[in-house]
Amino acid sequence: MRSTFILLLCCMCFACAKYPGVPEKYHALLDKALETSGTNQPELAKALESATPEMKEGVAFLISYMPERDLKTMKGDDLLSNVKLAYEARNRFAWAKSVPDSIFLNDVLPYASLNEERDQWRADFYKRFAPYVENCKTLEEAIKAVNKNIRDEVKVD
Repeated sequence: MRSTFILLLCCMCFACAKYPGVPEKYHALLDKALETSGTNQPELAKALESATPEMKEGVAFLISYMPERDLKTMKGDDLLSNVKLAYEARNRFAWAKSVPDSIFLNDVLPYASLNEERDQWRADFYKRFAPYVENCKTLEEAIKAVNKNIRDEVKVD
């Protein structure tokens, strides 16, 4: 009986959580971002709710610090596919696991920088560059492997 009561209490607390699985530090930021998103709020909420437990913080981080234009236009599926690929790469490559969370969230996870076009570039880059970094042991080795091959891969000087 006692264990049933505790289980029920835990379920009630979890159900009452504003953003289940999202660290508390993002809650106020998410409130403001989702309010700013206007009619696009369902798209962003869907992305946050659909994210796996591992990806919750990443999605919350991106929405919390998203520029207003993206808050109003970003599709939930586009946001989620970007985040999934970033976490997939982080989990696949041994050297990627050493990247601190703060750098991963701020410098790896974002789908664009400043005024870059918002497109689905990550899947293309993952496919192109994974073979070059697959056997790298360190972040430095991975950087050198990409730098050595990026010119030929993207055909840009």
